Amino acid sequence: MAIIGPFGAVQTIKIIYDSISHKCKGYAFVIMSNYEEALLAIHSLNGFVLDDRILQVSFKTSNNKTKSSTLNTTLLNQSISSSSDDTLSNLSNTQQTLGN
Repeated sequence: MAIIGPFGAVQTIKIIYDSISHKCKGYAFVIMSNYEEALLAIHSLNGFVLDDRILQVSFKTSNNKTKSSTLNTTLLNQSISSSSDDTLSNLSNTQQTLGN
């Protein structure tokens, strides 16, 4: 299941792994090609139930709590379990499918 693809072109996906166990920490950063697509993904996926977990999806905020740059980033928070490596890998597959 490619959950990000229907909302627009994905520029990059960075899945976060534990440096010791090398297991997925349960979240990823996704950069969409434009603001409108990122906003659509956020509105559509925030609160979506995936593998019995509720996704939390939002724009990334910097340390000083300002809005992210024009290149928009969505954050899938730690509500995705670390056992969902396959689910997060599907985000990467979406990127490859789109040719980015």
